[in-house]
Amino acid sequence: MIMERLAHMYGRMGDYHKAIALAEQALSLCRQQKCSVRLPQLLQTMAWSMEQLLQQEEKTLDFTWKDCKKVLRQAYCLASALGQKHYTEILKNRYLESFGEEVSVV
Repeated sequence: MIMERLAHMYGRMGDYHKAIALAEQALSLCRQQKCSVRLPQLLQTMAWSMEQLLQQEEKTLDFTWKDCKKVLRQAYCLASALGQKHYTEILKNRYLESFGEEVSVV
């Protein structure tokens, strides 16, 4: 949870690369510890930071808009599977706002 909040704060401060790196590190730790409750939030934070960098059209990125959509869709699916109804609705609306389409679970 601490790493997720740190990643979120780094993203809000504009240090998107650090936010993504921290989110990736936290995701790895969650996998090792078999902890899933904060995964949707981590993925959402990661997707938001990815979006910000993509909007800046930075040339050195190793991900695309398609990757960003995939991460946000994963966050939505995990929140749904974990029964986080309120967060699922937030992610559904965010996906629609960011990409102009309904989130598909295929």
